[in-house]
Formats: sequence, C-alpha cells, structure tokens
Amino acid sequence: MGNERVDTLKLATAITFGFCVVFMLYVTYTPDEISEFVLLNNRLHPIRVGDAVMNPPIAQVGRPGSQDTQAPLAAESKIVGQACTPKRNFVFIKVQEAASNTVQRILLRYAYQHNLTVMLPRTGASFRWLTFTDEFDGLPVKDQNYNVITHHLRYSKEIKKKMPADTVYFTILQHPVNHMKSSFHQWKLHKHYNISSEDPLNAFFKDPYLYSVKDAATFKTYHPIKNRQAFDLGFDMSWRWDDENTKAHFQEVKKEIRVVLLVERFDESLVLLKRLMCWDMQDILYQPDSEFETNRYTNVTLHRKEEATFKNWSSIDFALYDYSQKVFNETSQHIGPGFLNEVQYFRRLNSWVYFEGCRGHRGRNVTHFGVEKSRWHDRFEWDGSLCMAIERRRGIWDAKLALRQNEELRKSKGNQLQIHEGKNISEPAQKLQEIPTLSGKRKSIGLKSKTKKKASKRIHAEEKEEKIAKKHQKFSVVGRKTQLANLILEEKKKKKRKKAKEKGEKIKSHKGRDLWGKKVKKPT
Repeated sequence: MGNERVDTLKLATAITFGFCVVFMLYVTYTPDEISEFVLLNNRLHPIRVGDAVMNPPIAQVGRPGSQDTQAPLAAESKIVGQACTPKRNFVFIKVQEAASNTVQRILLRYAYQHNLTVMLPRTGASFRWLTFTDEFDGLPVKDQNYNVITHHLRYSKEIKKKMPADTVYFTILQHPVNHMKSSFHQWKLHKHYNISSEDPLNAFFKDPYLYSVKDAATFKTYHPIKNRQAFDLGFDMSWRWDDENTKAHFQEVKKEIRVVLLVERFDESLVLLKRLMCWDMQDILYQPDSEFETNRYTNVTLHRKEEATFKNWSSIDFALYDYSQKVFNETSQHIGPGFLNEVQYFRRLNSWVYFEGCRGHRGRNVTHFGVEKSRWHDRFEWDGSLCMAIERRRGIWDAKLALRQNEELRKSKGNQLQIHEGKNISEPAQKLQEIPTLSGKRKSIGLKSKTKKKASKRIHAEEKEEKIAKKHQKFSVVGRKTQLANLILEEKKKKKRKKAKEKGEKIKSHKGRDLWGKKVKKPT
C-alpha cells in the first residue's frame, strides 16, 4: 500500500511538471504575424505582414437577438482613399437600458481625444433640464459653445438653441420586449409592484393598468416600461401611436435624428455611424463584455395574449423600432461597397484589440501593438493608453472633461481685459489696479499711492488662495467661493478672539475649550 502511495505521488509530480513546461513554452512563444493584426511586443517599428497568412479566430460576443453577417471577404475598392470630412458636432439622445452606456463611453473618448467641448450636467449623470425643469443645468464653458451632448437628456427643440447648425443627431433603440426585460430587471419592478408570481412578466401584463396605479407617485414624469424609449425621444407618455400629436412629433424626430443605432445589430450600427460621421476605425473600438449582461428575464417568453397587451400598451415604442429597423436595412444597403465585409472585419479587429492586445496575448501583458493597413483604415500603432481609454468609465471621462473645460473657462475669464476711462488696460496693469479682497469685491488701488512691490505681493497671495481652492474642490469656480467663505469666517473668528482677549474674557466649554475652539490653559 505504501508503494502505491509513492507511485501516485510520483505520477502527480510528473503531471505537474509537464503542465509547467507546456505553460512556459506557451508563454515564451509569441508569433510576430497573425493575420492583418500585428503584435509589436514593445517594438514600435513597422512589421510587414504577408498576404497569405492564417486568419485569427473570430471571438463572437453573445448578444440577445444578434444577427450574424458572414459575408466572405471579397476584393473591392478601399474606403481609405475616399475624401471625407469628420463631423465634430453631434448630439446622442441617450436611451436608458439600451446599451447606451457603451456608446456614451465611445463618444466621450472621441470628444476628449479631439478636444471637443462636451455639455456636462452639474450633478450626476443626467440633465434635469427638459425632463423635470425648464432651467438649464449644464456646466458653463468657454464662450458657451458646445460641440457634444452624450449624457441623458430628453429630446426637444430647445437643444438646437445650444448647439451649432451643422450638429448631427442620433440615438439608439432596442426591441421593446428586450428593453422591457432590461428595465424590469434594472428597476426591480417585481418588488415595486409586489408581484409574488414565479413569472412576474406575464403576471404584470395580464393587467398592466392595475399595477401601474401607484406609478404616478413613484415615477412622476415617465413610466419605467410604457413607451419608455419614446419618452426619451420627446413623446408624451399619455400619447398613442394613432394620435395627431404623436404623428406630428414623429415627423419632427424623423427629420432631425439622422441615425438610429440598434442594440440587436450593435457592431453594424457602429460601423454605420463611423461611415456617416467619417470617423476612423479606432474611434469606435469598445469593451466587448461591458454592456451585454444577461438578466433574470432574458430567457422568459411572453405569452401570446400578454405580448399583444404589451404592444397595445406601448404602441409608440413598437412603431418606432419597426420604422428604425426598416430605415437601417435600407441605409446599410446603399451606404457604400463592402459594408457587411467591414462589419465582419470590425468584429475581428475589436475582439483582437481588447482580448489579445489589452488583456495580454498568450498570457503576456502587451504594452504596444499595431494594426496593419486594411481597405477600411490606415495603419495605426498604440500603446497601453488605448486600453485604458477603452475601459474608462463615464464618471472618469466626466471628471477629466470638466477639469479641462473649467480650466479653459477660468483662463478665458482671467484674460478678459476690462475698460477703464474709455481705454484698454493691459493685463498686468489691470491686476495692479484691481485686486480682489476676501469678500470677493474688487478694491481699486492707486499705483501712485501703493508701490508695485506691495501690489504684486497681494496678487501672489490671491493666486496662492486659488491654488488651495482648486486643490480641495472639484471645480475651481465653486472652490473659489467656498475658500473665500471659509477665509471670511476665519477672519470673523480672529476678531472675536482678539476682542475677548482684550477684555480678558474666556468662556469655558465642557471639553476645556473656549467658544471659538481654542484650548483654555488651567490656572497654576
């Protein structure tokens, strides 16, 4: 029995050693040529790729209801050589629970890399403007000129007043049944409606009006399921598809929104957007596994009667999706040669860049990689910053954009020259003549009575205060006000301490401190 135990131990040791050897060989071997994609392995020099080499496997990413395009790669004219001007002004009408977060991150990355000005909400990830209030709640920017809107904002004509005339409007829609399942899961509506059934969806649509009685108080301006996508496009929740108001607003939306992306055909939608906006292939790369997460209702099927009830109850959503799908098919057929081939190529490229380049090729972390020129894009090389940008969340993009745009706003306000006695004053002279005090008011200082040296010291002190405020506050404009308020309060406390000290008065607290927080010395 002892010999059998020793033999078993030897066998396990041999197997473990064999696995280690195979793993080491697997890690150390990295081919320099894999299809049209090239792994540079920290070598940022061009590498030629042969015409007849093996194509890497296409990593398919699961999506509910996705349609595969397996068109063969055929010889065709290159799209790279076509003259095209990229469009820099655009508005993305963000529809919740419709893969809009992934699209938003792509657009924020594009805006930051191309130095575009993004309209950012003052708080949170959504605007209250046009949804809950008529008051504009966007952060101010230099000259109040915006290029991009990507945050959740209900469509309205008022948006056109804030954007340039050549702005491109687009949105994204999902099949109403799939969108309803995502919303039911995200909002935990089975708890909200107190549905104890094992099949909450079919139980809800047996009588949706009965369950929705309490929604007027919980969801004040919108319903989480009924025409939810149509509401983000400006339709009223109480309208029906055959109403005159609905038809009139539909004509306006159809005229203004040029592109409608579809969740069920996500990669095709991105390539379509790339062609219409005249962007590069690397501009639409995304994190494949970031958005399409399954929920508890993915495999639930609505009964025929309940589905008919849902179509009648949310008629605008179904009509909009059917129309958008029809237009999408027509546009993809006439947009240009090789659209389906480009979609297939983009799927392979996006999967390779993220899973092979970003997450490490063959068990190794890769900091640099390159992609050879194809018929749809020029050759490009990138380091690890591309992977960080692809994985970066919306909140980080908001912070980076807000800091940059606020810095531009602060500089533009600081460089504005005021007019004194009908004459323009240079910036140094203006700083010497008008110096802000702690209360925020500007106090005139005569250059004859005050020397330049003393005035420059005051200016240096104010600049130091601004740096402190900017360090401790999210936005320097708000931080400036808060810092001044704290300084004013501190000055008041100092005056009170000085008066109490002159009178010899001390008010003790139960912790051995006076009224202003100073420790009181015990008498000897």
